[in-house]
Amino acid sequence: MLELYRTTLHLRRENPALGDGTMTWLEAPAGVLAFSRTPDFVCAVNLSTEPYRLPAQNRS
Repeated sequence: MLELYRTTLHLRRENPALGDGTMTWLEAPAGVLAFSRTPDFVCAVNLSTEPYRLPAQNRS
């Protein structure tokens, strides 16, 4: 657990969008939470039992 926490903190320091930045909720179907943070970070979490395909512009 300690290693997971250390790795997460390291990732947060490397990517400014994971620490500070403007957060914006994105439109998504019921059961899917999606948000973006500046600069250039998008997170989508599917909490439903149905698959959700990301729009083409949001895929990396």
